[in-house]
Amino acid sequence: MREAYALDQRLGRLDPGILPWHADFIEALVGAGARAEAAEVLDEVEKHAHHLDRRVVFLGLARARAVLTAATGEAREGAEALHRAIEEWQDHPYPLEVARAYYTLGGLERRAHRRGAARAALSEAVRRYATAEAHPWREVATADLARLDGGRGAGLSETERRIVELVRAGATNREIARALFLSIKAVEANLTRLYRRLNVRNRSQLARFLDPE
Repeated sequence: MREAYALDQRLGRLDPGILPWHADFIEALVGAGARAEAAEVLDEVEKHAHHLDRRVVFLGLARARAVLTAATGEAREGAEALHRAIEEWQDHPYPLEVARAYYTLGGLERRAHRRGAARAALSEAVRRYATAEAHPWREVATADLARLDGGRGAGLSETERRIVELVRAGATNREIARALFLSIKAVEANLTRLYRRLNVRNRSQLARFLDPE
């Protein structure tokens, strides 16, 4: 990524709207501990994005900015800034950008020790990944949500846990079936067994099953 970025600069073609990968580069730099370099790249890319009015990359850059802010020990500040950006860009033309922003927000809220907010953001990420049929990313978000909830869901099979998380995220039976490669009848049968076994009466009660005591 460094080589690609350097090539962009040498050729004078730093247009973040052509291929929106710069936010991922910045996050990778933060993850590698190169925060000063990440800040420099982010400032440069944001300058070009605003100059060229490449609005399609603003949410991704806000996500990268939030990650960088959190890396300096200000997870809550980063989370709040990203939350505002998500609200502004709910109608983003790339649904995965919004899903990724929610996923990142979940991680930041967890670092800020706000479990309820983290759970809400991760659940929304799971729902949006499922709707977009982005199954590998949905799996990652679902696993993070399960880790956040700890052992509360012990005794559930993996399929049952996924169904509960998708119900929590507001998915319909049809959306759950599509996300888990099941028939709608199989989803309905699983839900009936879960209601009986967990002694719950409706989807709202089932969605709260993994909430901490």
